[in-house]
Amino acid sequence: GDESLEFLIKKVDGTAGLLTDLKSGDSLEMTDIMGKGFPWERVADNAKYKGGTYVFATGTGFGPIKAMIESGTFKGRTGMKIYYGARDPSHMACKEQFQTWFQQGLLGDSPDMPIIPVYSCAAQNSDEEKSYVQDVAVLSTDGIDPSTASAIICGHWDMTNILKEKLADFGMPSENILTNF
Repeated sequence: GDESLEFLIKKVDGTAGLLTDLKSGDSLEMTDIMGKGFPWERVADNAKYKGGTYVFATGTGFGPIKAMIESGTFKGRTGMKIYYGARDPSHMACKEQFQTWFQQGLLGDSPDMPIIPVYSCAAQNSDEEKSYVQDVAVLSTDGIDPSTASAIICGHWDMTNILKEKLADFGMPSENILTNF
């Protein structure tokens, strides 16, 4: 099998900057994973959770979502919508893979691209407006029972808390909302 590891690291000062400055052959000490991961098994039954799967990720929070996509977790999933927030298009990791994932059926069974880019900083000389994932998320109840929908949230605390409240107002039970906290 593949014996490589992939990391999604935002280059900033501190530890992340030190990591991005490493060269091939440099040593790196690693520890166990922090966080609890997503208890996907709670909502994995596509027949039971047919009300749609909403994914919300910002910045490097897209790393775990990328792993779920590439492992086939969402293959055949009904009603996928993936809201992916980044500063601007240049800060959106993996965007060159979106179409391939879609063509391979790794983004659910939607006939349309389910990844919705959301930019928190409008590009210069652009008509795009600044927006945030938690503000643009469109939750549709057209013909579905919200108790059969599920959500995955991977991002900063404020976004997570706002979305959890919005999803509860939508009618989604808290046990259908998966977070990495």
